[in-house]
Amino acid sequence: MTRLRSVLSTEEATVSGLPSRASLVSQADRLQQEINTLEEQRRAIKDTVRSKRRVLGATLAKAVQ
Repeated sequence: MTRLRSVLSTEEATVSGLPSRASLVSQADRLQQEINTLEEQRRAIKDTVRSKRRVLGATLAKAVQ
Protein backbone atom coordinates (compact mmCIF):
# COMPACT_ATOMS: atom_id res chain seq x y z
CA MET A 1 0.00 0.00 0.00
CA THR A 2 2.86 2.39 0.78
CA ARG A 3 4.40 1.72 -2.62
CA LEU A 4 1.06 2.46 -4.28
CA ARG A 5 0.77 5.78 -2.43
CA SER A 6 4.31 6.67 -3.47
CA VAL A 7 3.60 5.94 -7.13
CA LEU A 8 0.30 7.80 -6.95
CA SER A 9 1.87 10.89 -5.40
CA THR A 10 4.58 10.87 -8.09
CA GLU A 11 1.93 10.69 -10.83
CA GLU A 12 -0.16 13.42 -9.22
CA ALA A 13 2.86 15.71 -9.23
CA THR A 14 3.37 14.95 -12.92
CA VAL A 15 -0.17 15.94 -13.96
CA SER A 16 -0.89 18.66 -11.40
CA GLY A 17 -0.10 21.57 -13.74
CA LEU A 18 -2.00 20.28 -16.76
CA PRO A 19 -5.25 21.91 -17.94
CA SER A 20 -8.53 20.13 -17.32
CA ARG A 21 -10.14 17.90 -19.92
CA ALA A 22 -13.01 20.38 -20.37
CA SER A 23 -10.52 23.14 -21.07
CA LEU A 24 -8.69 21.00 -23.63
CA VAL A 25 -11.96 20.03 -25.36
CA SER A 26 -12.99 23.67 -25.54
CA GLN A 27 -9.62 24.64 -26.98
CA ALA A 28 -9.81 21.81 -29.54
CA ASP A 29 -13.26 23.00 -30.64
CA ARG A 30 -12.03 26.58 -31.10
CA LEU A 31 -9.02 25.38 -33.07
CA GLN A 32 -11.21 23.20 -35.30
CA GLN A 33 -13.45 26.20 -36.03
CA GLU A 34 -10.37 28.24 -36.92
CA ILE A 35 -9.13 25.46 -39.21
CA ASN A 36 -12.53 25.33 -40.94
CA THR A 37 -12.52 29.12 -41.45
CA LEU A 38 -9.00 29.05 -42.85
CA GLU A 39 -9.90 26.20 -45.21
CA GLU A 40 -12.86 28.23 -46.51
CA GLN A 41 -10.57 31.23 -47.07
CA ARG A 42 -8.02 29.03 -48.86
CA ARG A 43 -10.74 27.63 -51.13
CA ALA A 44 -11.95 31.14 -51.96
CA ILE A 45 -8.40 32.25 -52.82
CA LYS A 46 -7.86 29.12 -54.93
CA ASP A 47 -11.12 29.74 -56.82
CA THR A 48 -10.21 33.39 -57.42
CA VAL A 49 -6.77 32.48 -58.73
CA ARG A 50 -8.28 29.81 -60.99
CA SER A 51 -10.81 32.31 -62.35
CA LYS A 52 -8.15 34.98 -63.00
CA ARG A 53 -5.96 32.37 -64.69
CA ARG A 54 -8.81 31.42 -67.03
CA VAL A 55 -9.39 35.06 -67.98
CA LEU A 56 -5.68 35.54 -68.62
CA GLY A 57 -5.55 32.34 -70.68
CA ALA A 58 -8.52 33.43 -72.80
CA THR A 59 -6.98 36.87 -73.31
CA LEU A 60 -3.67 35.36 -74.41
CA ALA A 61 -5.42 32.91 -76.74
CA LYS A 62 -7.25 35.79 -78.43
CA ALA A 63 -4.06 37.81 -78.69
CA VAL A 64 -2.22 34.92 -80.35
CA GLN A 65 -4.96 34.48 -82.95
